[in-house]
This record gives sequence, C-alpha cells and structure tokens, in this order.
Amino acid sequence: MSQWSILIGVGLGGILATTGVARVGDGAAARLRPMISLRHPGIDWIDTTGLAAWMEAAEPGERPLLLDARAEEEYAVSHLAGARRVDPDDDALDPTDLPRDTLVVVYCSVGYRSAAVVRRLARAGFSHAYNLQGGIFEWANEGRPVERDGVLPGSAPSRRSRRASTSRDRARRSTG
Repeated sequence: MSQWSILIGVGLGGILATTGVARVGDGAAARLRPMISLRHPGIDWIDTTGLAAWMEAAEPGERPLLLDARAEEEYAVSHLAGARRVDPDDDALDPTDLPRDTLVVVYCSVGYRSAAVVRRLARAGFSHAYNLQGGIFEWANEGRPVERDGVLPGSAPSRRSRRASTSRDRARRSTG
C-alpha cells in the first residue's frame, strides 16, 4: 500500500468520524470530493440529484448502468435498484460486452472505491463513466430508494420480511 493510500485513507476516516457523513445535508460529500480527487484525479462526477433526474427521465433501456463498488456483504444489505456489483480491487475490470459510450454510474459508500473503478473504466475507453458524489450514503440519506433484501420501498415485501413484521406486531400486542 502506498503512502498516498494510507494518508488518504486516514484522512477519509477522520472526515467520516468528525463530519458525520451519514447525516443529511451536512455537506460531507462535498468535503470528501477534493480528497478523493487527489487520489483519483480527472474523473467525472455526478451528484445524487443528477442521477435521480437521469433515472426518472430515461426510458428503461436508456438508463445508466449502475455499478456498485462495495464488498459483497455491503451489497447484500442494500444497493440501488438494478445495480451490478463489481469488485473495486479487480484490476481486470473491463466490461468488454458493453459499448464504450455506455452511460455508467459507479458508487460505493461515499465515493472513494467507486472513483478507482471510474478511473479504470475511463482508461479502458468508457467515455461516459461517472462517480456518484456521496455514494449510497448520500443517496439513501436523501430518502431516495434502495433495494433491501431484494425489495424496493413501496413494493410488496418478501415473505421473510412479512413474517418478521408479523412477529414484531404479535410481540407488541402481547406486551402492550
């Protein structure tokens, strides 16, 4: 691991600890972007408002390809609807099955790991690859939908989540 990686990692950890990146509207994503850009210069960014507008305005076949650059365990907890998980440490990442002008948005928790993926995609010739500023934390904190256990908010819950709700309801009734 290089000195830059260690310094940036320590710096990001300090910012996350002191700014409460998970709070809505505190501007933490905007403060992280310059630090991420030091390590991954020249990448293109999109904010959550811009991505939401793209997702709403585009026809289903024209929506951006969403790539989640987090660990499998993180992806399993929640992810943006339709996102494909990619390994941010996989140097061989090159989705050659896609046209190089495909609109791609990559995200992780706050934008650091996804920045590395966007940089690799740009090097591979992808001309429309963007890093989601603030990552899934900012997206979710703004109240935007994320898939949890394969279910989007507002859609029918899975049998497992219905059973859990029913169990909680029974417990409340028996104690109250």
